[in-house]
Amino acid sequence: MLPPKQEMIEYYKTLKQKEYKIYLCSNITEDTYNYIKDSYEIIQIADGGVFSCFENISKPNVEIYQKLIEKYNLDIEKSILIDDTKRNIISANDIGLNGILFNNIEDIKKILKYMKNM
Repeated sequence: MLPPKQEMIEYYKTLKQKEYKIYLCSNITEDTYNYIKDSYEIIQIADGGVFSCFENISKPNVEIYQKLIEKYNLDIEKSILIDDTKRNIISANDIGLNGILFNNIEDIKKILKYMKNM
């Protein structure tokens, strides 16, 4: 598992200050989760999440997104999935969850600003 990009973590902090909620949806093994849960800042920043090791399902299967939405009672029309894998974005879009492919932080900022102004 690659460590989260620090620039994305800093941006998440900015979003949290603006009262946005951050949820994680990760394909991760239980050993890896236990190893990082106390040391990766992204876990502490997040308001919650679903992890493939506990759900027995992984991205891009739409059921993992549905579990996240149901678990936290999210409004799918106001929710956005940011992911670095195109097939995960496609499957999220298939159930009406807006997906943004992560290429770099500046693109994410521009897209979110545009979406907010729509």
